[in-house]
Amino acid sequence: DRLIHCPLHSSWFKLARSRMRNFRIENGWFSTDDTSIAASWYRPSTPSGRGVLIVRSIAHEDDAANPGICHVASELADSGVETLVIGLSGSGLSSGVLNVSAPQRWVDTTGDLAAAFASVCPAGLVVCGFRVGALVAAHAVANLGVSPRGVVLWQPYGSGRQFTRSLRIVAGSQRSSASSDVADGISIGSHRYTNEFLDALSLMAPLSLPEIPVLVAHGFGASASRKLVSSWGTGRVDEFDETEDWVLSGGIDRSVAPTGTAERIAAFAVANTTPPVNATIGATQDAFALERCLGRVVDGVRIRESFVECSNGLVGVLVEGVSNRSEEPAVLLLSSLGPGGKFVELSHERAIRGAVTLRIDLSGFGLSPPRSRRRPGLIYTMVSAEDVAAGAAQLEELGHENVVVVGFC
Repeated sequence: DRLIHCPLHSSWFKLARSRMRNFRIENGWFSTDDTSIAASWYRPSTPSGRGVLIVRSIAHEDDAANPGICHVASELADSGVETLVIGLSGSGLSSGVLNVSAPQRWVDTTGDLAAAFASVCPAGLVVCGFRVGALVAAHAVANLGVSPRGVVLWQPYGSGRQFTRSLRIVAGSQRSSASSDVADGISIGSHRYTNEFLDALSLMAPLSLPEIPVLVAHGFGASASRKLVSSWGTGRVDEFDETEDWVLSGGIDRSVAPTGTAERIAAFAVANTTPPVNATIGATQDAFALERCLGRVVDGVRIRESFVECSNGLVGVLVEGVSNRSEEPAVLLLSSLGPGGKFVELSHERAIRGAVTLRIDLSGFGLSPPRSRRRPGLIYTMVSAEDVAAGAAQLEELGHENVVVVGFC
């Protein structure tokens, strides 16, 4: 019951309760030579051998879309589809920086993850990307020789230039409050995008996908993605319109994606894959794994980061030193990132001294699933107070009697 994903009324709530027993979620990292990608693996109790890889969007859009992506991943896993939701290097909990090489790194790591995850999907893998994640997924398929059974482009951007233009529009419209143009780039809320990164992202050009099935989910009232579809030059494209504007700029109204979106993606995955025999499915289940613990060296000191789940399903990252211990109180940070990633830096600085820090995402944010009692449009409620108590209890269970809670905004 603790993993219920943001139902909107009581009948959805009962349906979600009965379905949650059909999958579990494993959070961890997938590491390559130059980055570690944060991922959530939705593992069905009765796998079909089919798989879907979902590539998230970039930081500020990912915040607003998180409940919808969790909802779609849950519905896919509930239908027996292995579903892996991944972030982008330098965004969210994934390591790396948003610099001139970031866009190409996104494409490369998506290709690496698709190839690795395909090993547990003997019936075939479908690659799905959301917004700028759709652009990344398309480039991975077109340029890296990744050969999925199909591609889902969910509210896609057609080029990096289109995305950077939208960033500047958002920054301009919210300049008086949360966003602004700065000397070396754009700031949107707590997220900063340098000119160097924006220039590199602008070079991601439109492209033609190979002759594989493509499903396009147009955002509510979208026109840009329609122009993108018309330029592909392939006849194997299916399209549909989402029925709600479920992601609002700024991320104030956090809601689930329309039910039809999950159903269409699931039907597309089923139609373009062929279930193998059960023996084949069983033989592949140990071929892919995520790392729950990640070792880092910061300023010459080795520290450890570990994914943890609190009693109410919240997801957090525990940060501690490997060989040194401090008498400082444990600190609970009420965001896995904090403003401009400052909570990540703070937890690393404390770990160097041997102090312990737990960074948690409140329900509906980051990797933490939405809670059933939070209504769309209400970010901070008594549920959030319960989240704080659950985070503190987690540290107490780990043996820390003194806990300091830190929030911002």
